[in-house]
Amino acid sequence: MNKINFINRSLCFRNIIDDFNTDFSTSIIGYEECNKNKPTIDSNKPCYIIHFIVKGKGIIIDQKQKKETISSNECFLIEPNSHIKYRPDPTNPWSYFWVEINGNVLKKICEQIDFKKNNMHIKIKEFDTIIKCFANIFNNDLYIDNQYSEFLRVTSEIMKIFSLLINEHGIENNQNTLTKEENQIKKIIEYVNNNYTSPDISIKKIADYFYFSQAYLTRIFKKSTGISPMKYIIMLRMRRAVELLKKETFSISQITYCIGYKNQFYFSKEFKNYFGVSPSKYNLNPSLLSQHVQDLKK
Repeated sequence: MNKINFINRSLCFRNIIDDFNTDFSTSIIGYEECNKNKPTIDSNKPCYIIHFIVKGKGIIIDQKQKKETISSNECFLIEPNSHIKYRPDPTNPWSYFWVEINGNVLKKICEQIDFKKNNMHIKIKEFDTIIKCFANIFNNDLYIDNQYSEFLRVTSEIMKIFSLLINEHGIENNQNTLTKEENQIKKIIEYVNNNYTSPDISIKKIADYFYFSQAYLTRIFKKSTGISPMKYIIMLRMRRAVELLKKETFSISQITYCIGYKNQFYFSKEFKNYFGVSPSKYNLNPSLLSQHVQDLKK
């Protein structure tokens, strides 16, 4: 069944059987060319349903009886058990693909697409790509006799569709107003936060990880945070050291290695330079540390 013949059929669908018992479960994929007399559908299925409008128009009505007109090159999402009603426009009835799908993975995917901000429907720029994906699903020439392989083939086409939707309407994309440099700093800080206790962490290692020069890394980091990357690492280590000292269950030696220092003498020297008092005297002089502790909490 080629693409043109598929689009020209008024109604066709496939039942998808998931023999892998995956969390990502597609049950029905179909295409329908509606007539103007098609009755209103009250959807209350326990799954997600997504319609992709190929041509024409239709109306969706939410639980508050609010109406939205949906046109070609748009898609709309119906959440499980939502009682969303929809019908074709009587003068220009729509034709659409639809997918009935469920699973925790699908829930997370849909949460990444900005449907709610757009009243549950979005305009798709690369709609031709969507059509190609559905055409491939229904193309008999591409059908694989092995049911497991065929399930994966169909699922891969559905994943392409979701990849496109997230790329065009991902929540992070729409809310991200950070500059390129700010995004870089955000990733660098995340990396340092996860690796500051490593004894091998260094400016060179961080710069190499992100394919930056050490000079560039230091410059953008200091511009964003006001301190150098090394001072930031020391700050994290000192904060962790204070937390462990407060527990009074760890020796200075244990804390030394826990926060990434190879040498206890060097750790004690760093601690005293930072706080003005040695680790062994921390609990005896809490007032000397109060200002630094407040800084660490910021």
